[in-house]
Order: sequence, then structure tokens, then C-alpha cells
Amino acid sequence: MFKHVFDEMNKMLDGIIKAYPSAQGEQRQELLLRWNVLRQMSDDIIDEWLSFEEKMSRLNALQTPSSELTAMPPETREDAFIKGQGYYQLLMYTQSIEQFDKVLQRYPDSSLARIYKAMAHLQLEELDESWIQLNLLLPLTDHSLLQAIIYNALGCIMAKRGQLERAQQHFMQAIQCDSSLTEPMSNLEACRSRGQLQNGNQLLAML
Repeated sequence: MFKHVFDEMNKMLDGIIKAYPSAQGEQRQELLLRWNVLRQMSDDIIDEWLSFEEKMSRLNALQTPSSELTAMPPETREDAFIKGQGYYQLLMYTQSIEQFDKVLQRYPDSSLARIYKAMAHLQLEELDESWIQLNLLLPLTDHSLLQAIIYNALGCIMAKRGQLERAQQHFMQAIQCDSSLTEPMSNLEACRSRGQLQNGNQLLAML
């Protein structure tokens, strides 16, 4: 069902992209109208998906044994946290940051909310803000995987700034914290070969 809907939306969008550069007058206005319809449909689908995901998370919480539920940080059951994760999965990082800011207003010591916010800033190439958030978080957590994710992200920031030696030091620290995180090892090789950096792919697996 959804594949059919997206196939039709893609066909319409492809037609707009093809015709728009040479369109004039009323034809261009018609194409803009169609584009606005597609954009509204996309926004509506995303909102409905996030609402559905929120309900699914609530049901999952009901099915989780009470001992596990107690162990989960309370902020992870907040609507804003669930929506923030959803936006992050959809690569909508600006909206994700807005949601995690709401979480941090209520839970300023939330490591998970802050790491998501930091990583979203990094994905947006907002390196200074990401660096600040990561360094605020690092001394506050003793979770080895989270520490590894932080050091890996710091290494990526250093690499993006051209400071490859410092980047490699951070990647090594990440490996020392948790060798199960595969991204730092790949990034060490990327520093030597000028390859593609990997960052944040394993963050969602933490919950």
C-alpha cells in the first residue's frame, strides 16, 4: 500500500523536476502548486508516522518486564524523546534537536538526550555546537559504549577540521572504551586513506 503511494508521489515529483526549469507563467505556478501538495503530503505522512511510533513505543513499554522498565531512564518514555528519535531516524536533524531541547529542559542531566542532540548538530555540520555538547557530556557518563560514541564523534570533528593526528587519537580512545563499536576502526583507516567517515550509525542501537 505505502509503496504504491510513494511510487506515485515520486513520479509526480520527477515530472515537476523535469518540467520546472523551462516552465513559464501559469505552467510554473501549476508546478509550484503540485510541489506544495507533495510537500504537505510528506509532512502529513511524517506526522502520522511519528504518532504511530509513539503509540508503538507505549505498547512496547507495557510489554517490557517491570525490572527492565525501571532500569530505563525516565526521559526515554517522554513524547519529546520518542519524537526526537523518530526525527533523527528520518534524518530530520533540526526537528530532532528541537525535541531533545524539550527533553533537556526537564532532564538537564540526560546523557541520551544530549548525545542525540550533539550527533544531530554534527550531522548538520554544526561542528562547534556538537563539540560543546560532547565535551559537556563526556565527564558525566561512565557508560563505555556512550563514551566510545562520544570519542568517535570528537574524532570525526577533528578530521573534518583537518586535524588528522588528533582525530586518530580520539578514534583510538573510542576503541579502548568499547571495541564492539566498529565505526572508530573504520575511521582510523579513513584518516589514512582520506576515505569516508562513519558516525552515529550505532547510536540508535543503544535503546
